Parts: sequence; structure tokens; C-alpha cells
Amino acid sequence: MASHAKPREDILAVADASFAEPNDTDLGPIPGCGYGEWVEQVAKHRDVAAVLCTRHREALSDLRGRFASFGVRLATGASTSENAFAVENKDVFAKRIEGIAPLPRTKRVDGAEEFVAALKEFDDVERLCVKPVNGIFGRGFLQIDPKAGLLDALTALHGRSVSSEVLAHALASAKNPEPMLLMEYLPGEEYSIDMVCDDGRVIAAVSRHKTAHYQIIETRGPQVEIARAVAAEMRLDGIVNVQTRGGADGRQNILEANARIAGGVAYSAPAGVNLPAIWARHATGRSVIVKHLAEPVAVRINASAFALPETSALLSSATTETAA
Repeated sequence: MASHAKPREDILAVADASFAEPNDTDLGPIPGCGYGEWVEQVAKHRDVAAVLCTRHREALSDLRGRFASFGVRLATGASTSENAFAVENKDVFAKRIEGIAPLPRTKRVDGAEEFVAALKEFDDVERLCVKPVNGIFGRGFLQIDPKAGLLDALTALHGRSVSSEVLAHALASAKNPEPMLLMEYLPGEEYSIDMVCDDGRVIAAVSRHKTAHYQIIETRGPQVEIARAVAAEMRLDGIVNVQTRGGADGRQNILEANARIAGGVAYSAPAGVNLPAIWARHATGRSVIVKHLAEPVAVRINASAFALPETSALLSSATTETAA
């Protein structure tokens, strides 16, 4: 079964049963109080055994015990609201993970003054970068380059960069600048590790390395071991993702964790490790056999176009009403 808050027919149409989610963000367990109660009602009414949450994960994690009392396994990305908050906030996450896994030098900065002061602390670091404390899909990531101007940050397709002077001016000019992380830039190869976890215990893990034309799928390597350590410390739960990147010495470092399904999770199934299926079987008490890849597997996704009949009907109805 699947649900979504928007009429995403492309997602909902492939499920055996689908539901439109309420937009109310209130998560109280009292009847009529919103999203959390809605999930509970659907789970009870449709005899659901397990729910993989991708929305309101931090708040829903506090309802895990309530759902367990009537036999529903609720996976919220992390087993406690405290850990869910830490994963979502990269500055808190960096402090939590220090000493657990290799980590680039990192410091939170709030505004221009803190940014300029932090630059002095990082004076011995050859290359620096910044990114927002909260964000996904690489939003706001910039390399610090003394030769880069504003246009380099605005127009570059890859490797966006800006000088520290331009960034400091932008922060000083902003009314409420978003908190950012000043970090040591890691020049090595980046890996994305997708995992099925049960309260920090890794049931299955797949590493993906992106190239220009395909992704390389593996089930072993130092990046996988780092991801396992992060999962245990943060008590990750469900289908989650950890990202690592190599430093100048070639050693992999932890970049961040995501208490949700990564967009590239589908790459692993053609290689022989179907993570959503593994989670579904494990969460419902069925036996699980995890394939370990002896050699790397190259996988590429080709997009396919298909018509959306329900959405098309809505468009036709709206056109008819407008014409009338």
C-alpha cells in the first residue's frame, strides 16, 4: 500500500492500494488530530503489519510504542525523536558522530561574523566548503575559492564555488541568514550507502558510486563499514542512507546521514539486492536472504514515459468547467 499528500499518480498507481494523505501536520494520537491519527486509522482498518514513514518522521518516532501496542511496526528512519532530530540537523549530527567515524573538520556558523571568525580557525585547511545545516539534494553546497565570483555560484552546472569575501557579504546582507556548516572540502570519491536497518542493526547494505554514465553497486568496502557504525550510533531504522567521501589521504569520511529512502535506492535491485523487498520481509517477520556481491555491478536507469489517465481526467474536467 502507498500514500501521498499530493495526487502523484505515477507513485500511487503502482501500489495494490493507495490513499490520499491529509495535509494536516498535527501528529497528536487523539481522534481527529491529524496525520498521526490518520496513519493509525488506516493501519488498523487495512490490517497493516508495518509502516515505512517518509513524512513527519521525527514526530512519528514518538508514536512507535503506541503503534506497537496494536501490532504495527512503525519505521521512522531513527528509533527516537532525539536521533531523528540529530540526523536532520547536520551540525548536531557531526557532534554526535565525532569519534564514531572519520569526519571532515566542521563548524556551524550563524551569520557573517561567525563565518569570518571561523575562517581564521580553518586557516590551516587547504580547501573549504559550506552547506546549510538543513538541506537535501546538495542544496546550497559551495566550495570556497578565492578566485570565484558571484556568477560562479549562480551559473556553474557542477562544482559551484564562491570566494569567502562574496559569501561573507551575502551573509551580512541577508535579514535572517540560514545557519551553515563551514567544512573541510574532501576531494576524493563519494559513495552513497543505502541500508535496511532495525534499531541500528544493519540487515542489508548496498554502496553506490556515481560515474558519468552509470552507478557502481557493491556490498562491501570501508564506506559500508562506516555506514554500519553510523547506523548503530544513531539507531537508524527502516530504509535509510549514509553518504561518505574520500579525503586527500584516500580515507573515506562520513558526510551525512538521511533517515529516509534515497532517490537512487532503485539501482540496487538490478544488481541483486532489492532493499524495499528486504525491508518488507524483515518488518513483517519473514525470512530474509541478503545477497552479497562478489564483484562490483554497473547499473544504469533509463527513464520510461507513460500516460497518467486519472490526472488526464482531472485536466479534462477542469478544462470543461473553465469553458462553461
